Order: sequence, then C-alpha cells, then structure tokens
Amino acid sequence: GHVSAGRLLIGDFVNSNLTSTIEIGPGKVSLKDLRADVLGGHHAGNWDADFSVSPPKFVGSGTVTKLAMPQVAALMRDPWATGTVDGQYTLGMSGLDATALRDSAAGSASFRWTGGSLRHLVLEGKSAPLSFSTFGGQVVLRNGSFACEGCKLQSAGESFDVSGNASFSRT
Repeated sequence: GHVSAGRLLIGDFVNSNLTSTIEIGPGKVSLKDLRADVLGGHHAGNWDADFSVSPPKFVGSGTVTKLAMPQVAALMRDPWATGTVDGQYTLGMSGLDATALRDSAAGSASFRWTGGSLRHLVLEGKSAPLSFSTFGGQVVLRNGSFACEGCKLQSAGESFDVSGNASFSRT
C-alpha cells in the first residue's frame, strides 16, 4: 500500500510531506521510498522493522539533503552548530524504548557540511567559535560512540584532518 502524512511528530522531531510505500508481513513492516521534509531539508530512504524477534529490530538507510544544523541542535537543546548537511546513512538498532534504541544503535554516514560553525570549539590563537566552509568525511556509530574517519575541514583557507571519538555522554 501507500501511506502519506502532511505532518508527523515523533517526540519533538517534525516530519512533513511524508510519503512511502508500505509492505506489511507477518511481524514485519517495510517503508520503501520513504520521503519527507525534515529539519529544513529532505530525506529519502528505506526503513524495515522486524517485530518477529525480541527485542524488535529496526534497520534504515537513506540520503539527506540540506539539513539545517540549527534545527538539529535545537532537538539536542544546545545551539552548538550552524550550516547545512548533505549525506548518506545506514543505521540499525533494537528495542522498544529510547534508551534501548540509543544503546543498541550502530551505523555509518558519509557527510558534507557547508557554511557551518561549531560554537563549542575555538582554534588555538582565535577568539571566535570555529567556522568553516566545508567539513566532510565518514562517521561511524558503534558502542555508544561516534568516530570521525577520513574527515577534512576547510576553514579560512586552511585544511585540517579531523579524527576522534565522541560519546553520547559528550566525552
């Protein structure tokens, strides 16, 4: 079948103009060609839910374009970022509550972030938060930690290789 919604709220996360083909089978639901306007940009992808196992498993992949980082930051209740992001992602998780889903989440994303700033970071010798023209690479999520792999940042004519890890607890 087909499903569409002018507006769909998932907690504080607003989706609009959502459309998808839906396939329902014994204990399973698949959303194919899932499209929605999200966070000032657009999402296109596929999501599968398997309720025949315990805990239920969820797997998704897709592409995002022109996501507004101030809107992402607002969901986190911390105005830490500006700019827009384009990218591709894969994500898997299991459970029925937010904690279980977060703790089981694993995936990766390639991204290109343009015209942005990271308000909590200041380069040595500079007084303003870090601003950049582009920041991109691969981010991997596993064991409650994000790892930046092969990431590069262009700021004020300088190029920086970026690597490191950040946990959900912000360490």
